[in-house]
Amino acid sequence: MAEGKSEVLEVGQIIKPATTKDMAKYLVEKLYGIKTTNITELNSYDDRNYLIEVEPSHSNPHLGKLDEKYLLKVLNCMDSKKNHFLGEHALQKHLNSKLSVKCPQPVMNIEGKEISFECLDPNKNEVSNLVRLFTYVPGIIFHKGTYSAMQFYKFGKVLAQMENALIDFNHQTLVGHSTVWNLKFIPDLKKFTNAVKNDGYVKMVEEVIQNFESDILPNLKNFREGVIHGDTNEQNILINNLTDDADIVGLIDFGDCCFSYVVFDLAITIMYFMVETKSVAPLDVGGHILAGYLEENSQSSRKINKVEWNALKSCVAGRFCQSLVMGAYTYELTKDSYVQVTASKGWDRFIELWTTPAEKVQENWIRIIKSYNENILQSFDFLKSY
Repeated sequence: MAEGKSEVLEVGQIIKPATTKDMAKYLVEKLYGIKTTNITELNSYDDRNYLIEVEPSHSNPHLGKLDEKYLLKVLNCMDSKKNHFLGEHALQKHLNSKLSVKCPQPVMNIEGKEISFECLDPNKNEVSNLVRLFTYVPGIIFHKGTYSAMQFYKFGKVLAQMENALIDFNHQTLVGHSTVWNLKFIPDLKKFTNAVKNDGYVKMVEEVIQNFESDILPNLKNFREGVIHGDTNEQNILINNLTDDADIVGLIDFGDCCFSYVVFDLAITIMYFMVETKSVAPLDVGGHILAGYLEENSQSSRKINKVEWNALKSCVAGRFCQSLVMGAYTYELTKDSYVQVTASKGWDRFIELWTTPAEKVQENWIRIIKSYNENILQSFDFLKSY
């Protein structure tokens, strides 16, 4: 796998667009010929996202009957310099043709293009931000759900289904695409740990970084490679209702998708579900996700392997560190409370994971996996002995 780094966030760099709701309204009408009836800004770390409700009439020759809602995305100035959007759009179209779970699709502007570059900073006379409109995928964000064991299990299945659908997919713009959120760049967190004011927390983050440098990064050559979503968190997954048995109906925000290591999506999912779990114990979350994941993955030509299994706890811990450290750093710059969502419970749950021996974490996962399907482990040579 190519190891070249594209531009990655540096200390002190503010990249989030200065867009307002009034500017969003103007952009939708100017670029898409669509008049809005209501605009709601949605949470985002580095970009600006708006839920757009629209009038039924329009002046866009490339659109037919309008939907009631759309999503406007204004990309940050750093990522706007890249052509990553080409791969992102291709990936969303590919998954929509392969999965029952739906993904947003790019909408043509009045010029018949999926993108537009706009100068949105009044203090700069240059094109700075990529602007796109996407179809709205109906659903309820997972964050508002019950965080039941069955929901974890179901998303584990969806995650493996997505992996399988992407075995034959790649795009040149996704190869080498990197952000500070890519798990292979965990050592880059060293530049941002000053934002964490608790010395004990910093020490544990440093332990995870050292573990990555000594045990994970040298073994990446043994990890499965492929295109990944890169940010399968509770804000980017949609469910159809608020019951414990809710189905997964949508997957959104592909801004971090890239050609990387397949197991990273699994680790990212486990981490974010651990943070917000309610009735399921944090250390049990991974077992329920893995039960669904392994059930689907057992039929794949690209099964999880022993090296990845043994690295999974460390990868989950690595994502904890990314979210907690970058949340503290971004809050220092922006005072945006959204970036501190993980911190309220995250430090305690990170510590619980990191201080539990890997063998005990794995044994607990195995116990839960067996409760769903006693025989599934037999599909994986390295798990047959459990």
